[in-house]
Amino acid sequence: MIKKIKDFLFKHKIVSIAVFLLIIFLLVIINWPKEEKASYLTEKIKKGDIDVVVSGSGQVSSLKSQDISSSVSGNVINVYIESGDKVNKNEVLFKIDSTSQIKDIKTAELNLEKAKLELEEIKDPLDQLTLLQSENSLIEALESKEKAEESLTKSYTDGFNAVSNAFLSLPTVMRELENLLFDNTIEETQDNINWYVNQTDYKTSDREKGLSYREKVYTSYNKARLAYTNNFDLYKSLSRSSDEKSIEDLIDQTYNTTVLISDAIRDIDNYVSFVEDSMELRGFTIPSVALAHKTSLNSYMSTVNNQISSIFSAKNTIENNKDSIVSVERSIVLKELSLADLKEGATDLEIRTKEIAVETADQELSEAYEAYNDCSIKSPFSGTISSVDVIKGEKVSTNETMASIITDEMIATITLNEVDVTNVKVGQEVNLTFDAIDDLSIKGNVSEVDASGTVSQGVVSYNITISFESEDERIKPGMSVSADIIINSAKDVLIVSSSAIKTMGKRNSVQVLNNELVEIREIEIGLTNDTSAEIKSGLNEGDLIITSTNSSTQIKQSSNQKQENNMDPGMMRMMNM
Repeated sequence: MIKKIKDFLFKHKIVSIAVFLLIIFLLVIINWPKEEKASYLTEKIKKGDIDVVVSGSGQVSSLKSQDISSSVSGNVINVYIESGDKVNKNEVLFKIDSTSQIKDIKTAELNLEKAKLELEEIKDPLDQLTLLQSENSLIEALESKEKAEESLTKSYTDGFNAVSNAFLSLPTVMRELENLLFDNTIEETQDNINWYVNQTDYKTSDREKGLSYREKVYTSYNKARLAYTNNFDLYKSLSRSSDEKSIEDLIDQTYNTTVLISDAIRDIDNYVSFVEDSMELRGFTIPSVALAHKTSLNSYMSTVNNQISSIFSAKNTIENNKDSIVSVERSIVLKELSLADLKEGATDLEIRTKEIAVETADQELSEAYEAYNDCSIKSPFSGTISSVDVIKGEKVSTNETMASIITDEMIATITLNEVDVTNVKVGQEVNLTFDAIDDLSIKGNVSEVDASGTVSQGVVSYNITISFESEDERIKPGMSVSADIIINSAKDVLIVSSSAIKTMGKRNSVQVLNNELVEIREIEIGLTNDTSAEIKSGLNEGDLIITSTNSSTQIKQSSNQKQENNMDPGMMRMMNM
């Protein structure tokens, strides 16, 4: 029978393949996974309390002797107990000087008041007086700019006048310098500049020095003459009504020209002085014309230097006025931005920054009060004082033993590792549960923290002693106890499940479900524990948060794959032909 089927399939191969493919197609359609709409597990954001705890386990014991130590250092100003005294829980046993702590409290109170005032100020609506003051400040800046621009315009006029004054005297100076050098007023057979060098002694180095002086005079005079000629041409082409850039260039050029003329006069004066000194040393008589040259050079130098000073002052006045305009323009921009910010009011970020400042100041005040309270050393539980180890006036250090106390009340001792113990302090609240008593949970307080740990197989552990706030006759010495020490807490804050928070780097976000639309919203978190987190910003009470996504869609193995796995090898060979 099977052979007949195979023969039939072989003879009708095309039909067989078509039928087979149809069967496969139907199986795929039947077994194709259905797309199902995702469903969400959600929770509403609400306010509540969040506790951050450190957990440990240990045993119950009784008749405990415990050392009482100070958590602060300072001088003991009062001792209220003696050995053998009966004391109650939280009774003050010692008082340590708290002058420094009181000062810290006052400082923290002032800082908190300042932070609150700044927060109120930034939240207050804009008052008309502040707005008017800001507007007036902007108007004054605009008026200052107008005055600075007027001063700049005047400084260009003053600068042109300084140049004009210079060219009243510079032509005379240049003409006199030319006569002094190139006329033959001293000796008709040679011009003056050569006469001077010929008065030097040929037999000494004076001759070489004289030639060097003369060459320097030629160079500096010709440079000054060229600058003067170009400068004078520019001056004649301009007027007071010329544009500011042209006048500024004229002032700069005139300043440089007068400096070159001054340099030339100095070089000529040095040349004349050198030759006259040489002649005097050799006993030669200096002609009166040469002596007059020296006097004239001094006069020219004074005239030119006065012009340099005047033009330099004009240059500086222009630069200062330009700088003033730039400065006042910057001031105008700042005042315009300030006025705009004032009209818009404080941003959410600015308000939040001030709120954080208030929270920080409040925390610092709490810490200051805590330090002050630590100056009163109290009994951790009711009992009998077995010893007193300090006296009034003695200075004690942090964690130094001050007394010992014996109690017959129940206490719990648990063990914590070196990481968790750093967050534990005497006086912190503790929630206690007992393995042997399912329905019992009582409150306690940390009464002692080991100052040194115990090392076992490389692991450091510390013993924590916990006193009970209430007694229960079902609690027996030796029972196992679990303790959750509350190291931090926040009351009446927005809380979200930790499972809803997505973290990427330093940024945290949640998925908010709003009218069946999912919105990714960035949040700022505060305190966190194993199950919950405090929301400081980014969410509002009543927001619907996605904690997880459910989908019943499953990918199933298709029937055609199963069929293919079970297919007759002969059929497979036929399909592959």
